[in-house]
Amino acid sequence: MKKTSATVALRFLRLVLLLLCLSPIQAAQACSCPVPRQNPDEGFEKISMVFSGKLISTRRVEGWTGTQIRSRWLVTQSIKGLALTEVEIDSPPDSAQCGLPDLRIGMHVTLAARGSLRQGFRSDSCTWNQIYWPRLTRYQAERQELQTQLQNNPENTTALMAQGELFLSAGEFDDAIKSFTALLKLAPDMNEARLGRAKALRAVGAAEAARLDEVAEKAKQDQVRPTSGKN
Repeated sequence: MKKTSATVALRFLRLVLLLLCLSPIQAAQACSCPVPRQNPDEGFEKISMVFSGKLISTRRVEGWTGTQIRSRWLVTQSIKGLALTEVEIDSPPDSAQCGLPDLRIGMHVTLAARGSLRQGFRSDSCTWNQIYWPRLTRYQAERQELQTQLQNNPENTTALMAQGELFLSAGEFDDAIKSFTALLKLAPDMNEARLGRAKALRAVGAAEAARLDEVAEKAKQDQVRPTSGKN
């Protein structure tokens, strides 16, 4: 009897171990933001959109990354990126996976997201925290100051150059192209503006247009290069 009980127990243990081996292993997940945090300027450039908005609705959706919470926001102020009236943001479903904290219909917050209109926008609690970086405050202040200067004097080449560089550093490449182009209409020989526009053009995938700017700049440099003085 003892032998039979021991045999049954052993078989049961083997069955349990077999089921554990055949079952898909779910890795334990815990929210962990990068430590130390990345350079604020670099992180700010990678953020596609920063906006203030009111939460309209939430729902669960299934995607290639698994279950996500899709929240829909009414945009009240566009701070960085596309100026949309409404936007949907996907985020992890719970705090263990860095989901957005405490989503409540009607809440009004400033939110950061990554992505595009084609691929969709994503955010998580790590991105959420990034909006409090001093870089965002500095960007808003500098942008407002330059806009004021250009409203007073649209042909202020110094302000246009600073604005182009500000947009370029923040990843606002379309706006950077506009600033540098406006500047080059006023000052066609400004080397820094042409090279800045080339960087922005490459960033948006306009490689040929960027190459033309770079070729034009190189030709100008060759023209002003001093000769050896030999006859």
